[in-house]
Amino acid sequence: MRTAPPLPTPHRLSARELADRLAGGGVSVIDVREPVEYASGHIAGSLNVPLSHLPQADLPRGPLVLVCQSGTRSGRGRELLLQKGHPAPVSDLEGGIPAWEQAGLPVMLRGPRARRPEALGRVG
Repeated sequence: MRTAPPLPTPHRLSARELADRLAGGGVSVIDVREPVEYASGHIAGSLNVPLSHLPQADLPRGPLVLVCQSGTRSGRGRELLLQKGHPAPVSDLEGGIPAWEQAGLPVMLRGPRARRPEALGRVG
C-alpha cells in the first residue's frame, strides 16, 4: 500500500491556518521583528530572531512559520532561508501580528500576561 505524499506547505498562511497548525503541533514560529516589537505582543511560544540575525541563527528543526508586523520582513526572511537552502518547509504569516489579532487570537506580552484583541477595541 502506497502512502500519499505530504501536502506542500503554502507560502503564506492565514492566521487561522497558523493557529490550526500550532494546535496540531510540529511547527515552530519565528518572530523576525526587533525585540522591542516582540515585547509589545507576540504569538505564544514563538522565538524572537530579528531578521538581521536570521542568517546565522540556530533555528529549530522542522517546519517554520515566520511572522512580523505586516508580512514584509517575514516574506524576506522566508526567501533568505530558502536561498540559504534551509531544509524544512518555511512559510510566513499573511498580514503579520495585526492579522493574528484581527482573527481574535491572543498575543503574549513580555511576561505572563496575554492580550486579547477585544481588550484593545479592535474586534472586527
